Amino acid sequence: MMKSLSKQQKNDLTQKLTNYLNDELAIDIGGFDAEFLCDFIVEQFSPHFYNQGVADAQIKNAATSRFN
Repeated sequence: MMKSLSKQQKNDLTQKLTNYLNDELAIDIGGFDAEFLCDFIVEQFSPHFYNQGVADAQIKNAATSRFN
């Protein structure tokens, strides 16, 4: 289970998401909706990123262990 984002982290990500949607897709999204979208993205995508990071670390660790 993922640790919760701090309030500052969530605010930063929400602002980046708002800016991206506005700048790249010309979508003007309000802060409340941006927070909900940010929550959805974190909930749905972070387990995949976490698992990939663990897999990458295991591969690197296995490669390093062979040389020791």
